[in-house]
Amino acid sequence: MSPTVAPAAVPDNRSVPWLTRFSLTKAVAVICTAIIAAGLISAFVTAYLMGPSVFQRRMLEAGFDPAMVDQNGWRTFTMSWLSVLFVSSAVATVCAILVGVFFARRLVRAFSGLHDAAVRIAQGDLTARITRVPFGSEFEAFRGAFNSMAQQLSQIEEVRTRVLGDLAHEMRTPLSTLDAYLEAIADGVEPADTSNVALLRQQTARLTRLASDISLVTITAEGGLSLYCEPQSVGELLETAVQSAQVRYAGRQVELVLALGPGLEQALVQADFDRMGQVLTNLLDNSLRHTSAGGRVVVAARPLGGRFGPSGSAAGSERVSITVTDNGDGVAPEHLPHLFDRFYRVDSSRQRLPDRGGSGIGLSLVKALVQAQHGSIAVDSPGLGQGTTVTVTLPLLGL
Repeated sequence: MSPTVAPAAVPDNRSVPWLTRFSLTKAVAVICTAIIAAGLISAFVTAYLMGPSVFQRRMLEAGFDPAMVDQNGWRTFTMSWLSVLFVSSAVATVCAILVGVFFARRLVRAFSGLHDAAVRIAQGDLTARITRVPFGSEFEAFRGAFNSMAQQLSQIEEVRTRVLGDLAHEMRTPLSTLDAYLEAIADGVEPADTSNVALLRQQTARLTRLASDISLVTITAEGGLSLYCEPQSVGELLETAVQSAQVRYAGRQVELVLALGPGLEQALVQADFDRMGQVLTNLLDNSLRHTSAGGRVVVAARPLGGRFGPSGSAAGSERVSITVTDNGDGVAPEHLPHLFDRFYRVDSSRQRLPDRGGSGIGLSLVKALVQAQHGSIAVDSPGLGQGTTVTVTLPLLGL
């Protein structure tokens, strides 16, 4: 259900310019009349002040003596140009008013479309769009911007609805387990032994981790994450992450390989050690989740556009590329652009295997953490069953 949006407050007409009290058509008519009146007054004043002198000069240029014109002649001349000027001004005034009203009505129709679409958006109808407004490039630019805004709002609403549904699903399983076991223990069906308590703690930890991840992604996206970035050795970051994951990989019978190039031990990046450890752990867990027993995951690093020198400096390189490559399930091309979206899962089935699908927030969290440390991340896969490569790029220090 779309949220109810309170109508915008209407400003008091007494606190705004008097012109805003008119409708658009009347306002345009008033403006046109004011412009015409100013033009007519200036024309009459100019003609009255300059007319006689110009007439006399023209007579002299034609070889006539202005003194030959008596008072009646000057009066006739004055009445003639005043009559002509008055008639021409009246015709110009009528034409200007007609043209002004015509364009005012077109402007009203254009604004009516804008108003109707805006009201529909405010009432929750995010499908509202402004049709083409044939009233100049500015209106067309506004129409494009408005429709783009409406499209983004519609996409945000779709994501919000899906996120809430997925979040409810992710919470439902551990909550149901907790409720069932607590009820069974209370009824004496299940004993409150070590194994059951461990299961309850596991489900509680799952909920805690989910809440923590959502909070962390939100804080990071809003730029409120506190990072303690210091010069870190690329080799140490990778070695620590690989050593921490070795036990999990051994338990699943998946080979984990660390490929360190020459000089990589001394190559430095400006990063938060704990957050980068969180990034690498998420990537390694994701690869493990989608790699079957007997598979292989390789963690490697290389400089971009250069090479590591003997002292660990990056000769001709400004960034380092860290890759996590597996030969597991792979990803279909249509899913690749969405893997970093919150709660997006390649397998959207509610009945997916527990060890094959996460909450869908891990990669979005990884992306937020990497970008917060001025890095970038990308994912690539040749296709289903052909493995996946995730690439994290970070700026190098000491250049």
